[in-house]
Amino acid sequence: MPFELHGRLTYRLYSFLLLLWASVSVTVRRLLHGPRLSGWAWSFETTTAFLQLHERVAFNLATIADQREFTDALVFRSPALAHIQIEGIEAGTVKGRWFVPRTTPDEHVVLYLHGGGYAFSARTHDNLIALVALVAQARTVALDYRLTPEHPFPAQLEDAQAAYKWLLSSGIAPQRIVVAGDSAGGNPFASS
Repeated sequence: MPFELHGRLTYRLYSFLLLLWASVSVTVRRLLHGPRLSGWAWSFETTTAFLQLHERVAFNLATIADQREFTDALVFRSPALAHIQIEGIEAGTVKGRWFVPRTTPDEHVVLYLHGGGYAFSARTHDNLIALVALVAQARTVALDYRLTPEHPFPAQLEDAQAAYKWLLSSGIAPQRIVVAGDSAGGNPFASS
């Protein structure tokens, strides 16, 4: 299945309706005016329109808990996930998941710090992290750092540093560790 539904029934239904609306509006607009940008496939344009609508609705919800639940209500699954084994990590304060390519990965490890403004850890990052692990052919740690507003910055920096130290204490040499991230996740080591 190309997507999964999670959370409250009302959020799942609303998310599905937003996807349907994005699909119809993109199709009609493309028939009348062509793609929004030259070279954009229908599926890419529809996904982009859906994510814009979905985030707009999410950010208008009253609480961060509701925003997080709505953001995770409808998640697209990329084919890359079929080539990845995901294992949970809970080692003291370090929490997250290993994304391991089913092919033999090399000896490098990627420490991946997801985006989401330090407030969200949407399941949609699984697709991106799976692609990173596959392209790098490396075991990839997807860190579940503490989120704001419950845990203000620098909690995320502390969690990233703890994960790095945990990898070192696990016997992984520093020259074998690559730190990567998107959006807010690109900040913790830039500021240390």
